[in-house]
Amino acid sequence: MTFSIKPTNNCVPMFGKAEQGEWTGDYSFVFGADPQPGLIHAKLRGGDGSKWDEEILLVDKFVEAVNQINPKFVFLGGDITNAYPGDNLRELQLESLSKSFQSLNRDIPVLVAPGNHDIGDVPTPETVGMYTSVFGDDYYSFWVGGVFYIVINSQYYKNDSETKELSNKQCKWLDEQLKSASGSRVIIISHIPPFTSDPMEEDTIFNIPLQHRIPLMDKFVASGVKMVLCGHYHRNGGGVWGEQAEVEVIVTSSIGAQLGKQKPGYRLVHVGRDEIRQEYVTMGGV
Repeated sequence: MTFSIKPTNNCVPMFGKAEQGEWTGDYSFVFGADPQPGLIHAKLRGGDGSKWDEEILLVDKFVEAVNQINPKFVFLGGDITNAYPGDNLRELQLESLSKSFQSLNRDIPVLVAPGNHDIGDVPTPETVGMYTSVFGDDYYSFWVGGVFYIVINSQYYKNDSETKELSNKQCKWLDEQLKSASGSRVIIISHIPPFTSDPMEEDTIFNIPLQHRIPLMDKFVASGVKMVLCGHYHRNGGGVWGEQAEVEVIVTSSIGAQLGKQKPGYRLVHVGRDEIRQEYVTMGGV
């Protein structure tokens, strides 16, 4: 059961370069992170994660807001559920989310990226397969209005001890995508942020380890990437990377459980001919 488009062959057919590679005018899209039904009960209410009515109310508000905005597309940046692969609550949480997204305008496409709760903190070929059977490819690219979007599976940078072959395959693919994007505006979408506030901050559970962060971000600079959109942190954050602040990292707090001072919300991104602007919007504050 899914409510999103399923990428195949690492692309989204309706959003190919032939269909969407040229600029056609300003547009907006919505980036939402970590709906994660069950986390509020487990993390903030002292429960076991078996209740998620609070998150579903927030997802309903999110869907209502998206319908009002009528963006070009919606992106969910990982941790779709709180239950890990193999947990018997996972299917129930997906069912609840699917019911909420039934209210979304059918003309608004939904795309997703995998988070650690979607494929496991230490993913395996089996857990990745469980994800892809529902949501499609775990990394892929697509074009919208002349902008090239590259979606990565950030968990491979966090811990690929059980998925070396899959991780290496993504790395090779990413190099090819960045090379093909030369001269285009590029936005990277990743569940885990490269960093949350300081580009050289120490490794934590909320960022990509430095041993991968530095070469990855330098590669983004060299390839002309403009922005990296992330979730995972359950707080807003980010900063810039590069001697001339070439790459902007935007960390978006969650639709659901908050671990900081933000209110539940989403990122509204405005794509213009000469600039890309973004703002964090709290639920109900459209």
